[in-house]
Amino acid sequence: MKIFSLSDLLLFSLALSARTAMPTYRVEVKTELKRLEVKRSASQSTETAEEEWGYVVTITNHSFKEIPDLRVEYVEFSKHERFGSKSGEAKDQRTSGSKALGNLQNNGKTSFETEPVMLKKARLKADWYYSNGAKKKAKDEMSGIWVRVFSGSEMIEEYANPSSLKSQEKWEG
Repeated sequence: MKIFSLSDLLLFSLALSARTAMPTYRVEVKTELKRLEVKRSASQSTETAEEEWGYVVTITNHSFKEIPDLRVEYVEFSKHERFGSKSGEAKDQRTSGSKALGNLQNNGKTSFETEPVMLKKARLKADWYYSNGAKKKAKDEMSGIWVRVFSGSEMIEEYANPSSLKSQEKWEG
């Protein structure tokens, strides 16, 4: 009977785990906020703008192998103020989406645009005011994006801009 040393067993277990381990991938995620469309209007007392905003998400494969069945899920976060309110409280809104991107070659790059989010801006013209003392301006704004990258059903990357979203919000994609 042959007796194996501890180092022999360690090498054997490493070789076995290397064969049975799931493939790991290295990807880089970049997001860029982009205004897609603007509609402006005015009345006697107010000026308003409706703007569609979204993100361009770019995925770069830094692995030494192709990533099969690449899929991305994301949540866009925005804040919406109510025009004519005193407090200026903003209502949080989430917009979820996903995109199937197919296979991504090693050192390959792919991009897509997220679903647009409608943001509104409104302000009273000069010499106009609210008799109840409400703010004269209201402005909606994008507050971030949270992205999860998958190869099949395996999550291979998670990215948030700003990074604090992961600790402040729950994933509800």
